[in-house]
Amino acid sequence: MSLIGETYKDKKDKALAAKNTTVMTYDELERIKGMCSQTNEQEDYQTFRMNERMEKSKVSQARVSKWPNTIHAERERKEYERIKKLEGDEIDRRKIDAEEEFYQQGLRQGQLDKANKMFHDNQDMVKALHSKMLLCDVIAEQEVQMHTKKRKENLD
Repeated sequence: MSLIGETYKDKKDKALAAKNTTVMTYDELERIKGMCSQTNEQEDYQTFRMNERMEKSKVSQARVSKWPNTIHAERERKEYERIKKLEGDEIDRRKIDAEEEFYQQGLRQGQLDKANKMFHDNQDMVKALHSKMLLCDVIAEQEVQMHTKKRKENLD
């Protein structure tokens, strides 16, 4: 006999003929498992009630978490507003710090420019150039004054 062409009845008969083999229904198997388990009905009932309470509690907490008028929701809202205010204050402080840094950089640059100009103006060649420029300006002003004086005399 080949195993491929066997029917269910043939397989069942073979199993029954084998040593230490029996066929039982699912209900019988569950009854035997129940008898072998270490728990009793009271413990099973308590476990069932505890699981049922936990599920109801989770459902209740899920509902309550959506309510806006609970103490917990008020605390969370206040905390959220406090954090938003702190973030806004931090942004304002950073803007002020950036402006202050820009202002301080301008002051430093002004001081550097002033020091460079003083260093440049204290060189002998620059001093000589400035004195010659001043002399040229004085001579030009004197010429203008003489020209004005001559015109005034010609008009009189």
